[in-house]
Amino acid sequence: MVERGIATMECTPAARDGWVKRVDEAHRDLVWTHPGMSTYYRNRHGRVVSPSPFRLVDTWAMTHRPDLSDFEVSFG
Repeated sequence: MVERGIATMECTPAARDGWVKRVDEAHRDLVWTHPGMSTYYRNRHGRVVSPSPFRLVDTWAMTHRPDLSDFEVSFG
């Protein structure tokens, strides 16, 4: 942000919704969503909200160079 003179960045609704869908799809294959599993990771609607379904190295690869088109950016 400093190098580009960006004052603020806010994720667009489309980018946020795409990320949420990706996270939910990844969680479908993990133990936290198994019907017999009881955990505080799931909210009252059954959605896993606590742990990330991605390995740390994968999260870094997905996020270390953000696509600015996914954000509402202001310069200043």
